[in-house]
Amino acid sequence: MADRAFTTLVQEVSASAPGCPQPIMLRELRKSAIRTCERTLFWRYVQPTFNLSPGAYEYAYNKPTNTDVHVVFEAMMNDQPLDRLTLEDALYRYPQWSDLFSGYAPDVAWSQTTKSPLNADQFNEPEFNQANTYSALETIDASTAADLLTQESGSALLLESSTGTRSTTSAISLLYARADLSGSFNVLDPTMADGSEPRAICQVVPDKYVVLPMPNNDKTYTMRMFYALKPKRDADGMDEKILDELEDIIVHGALQQLLVMPNVTWADRELASYHSRQYLFHLSERRARANLSNMRGTMTARSPKFA
Repeated sequence: MADRAFTTLVQEVSASAPGCPQPIMLRELRKSAIRTCERTLFWRYVQPTFNLSPGAYEYAYNKPTNTDVHVVFEAMMNDQPLDRLTLEDALYRYPQWSDLFSGYAPDVAWSQTTKSPLNADQFNEPEFNQANTYSALETIDASTAADLLTQESGSALLLESSTGTRSTTSAISLLYARADLSGSFNVLDPTMADGSEPRAICQVVPDKYVVLPMPNNDKTYTMRMFYALKPKRDADGMDEKILDELEDIIVHGALQQLLVMPNVTWADRELASYHSRQYLFHLSERRARANLSNMRGTMTARSPKFA
């Protein structure tokens, strides 16, 4: 999507606020654009479909640059809608996630985990050491995995940090994985003990959300999301088509703030009151148009039935 800079609106603002420095006008235009997008939900975006990673709760929004997600309209997994939970509901309904999720970086979250064989201090008897285990926290590449498999018969249990080119970024995406000679990694069944088919999502921080319960590896889970965007606090512009639609509202919103600034030469409270009324009027109209889109239903009336 092509962006249009907020500087293209400076000329319209400067006509009603002569003498106002351009940086101040740009600041108020940006703030007005953010407020307008928040209140109208006009800037709508469909995130490209992607597959969930088995064993990973947390994901980042794959959104345009210089934008934030303001409202999630709908999230669908394999064409089925997911529940959108508040943080309190998510903690209550999925306690496994609340126990596991810490919000810390992987090295901090796992800092107390020993690098010795798992449970070596409690289970150091021969009958508990028949499995081939390896518990190093660092990422192990395919060649190292192949060497381990050559040295140990069968397979090796590895703890690998989940990486990739997709938008998945998680503080808790340390997964137990089984490596084979081809270098591929498959999540082990014990890791999926709390995994299941996802049924809900919950936003924890502004740029990330969690999928609950944790996706298992029984099948491929394909996600599609619909949400409303707004410019970031340091954005220089926004999507050209959206700005074209909201241009008048953003200008009115910027002027109503500029004209009430104290101790400035361009202040005019009477004119600010006019722009404030225009801002609210056009804001309501755009919000209604966003809700109805371009469709208009036929209004019908039906009399109630009497016994």
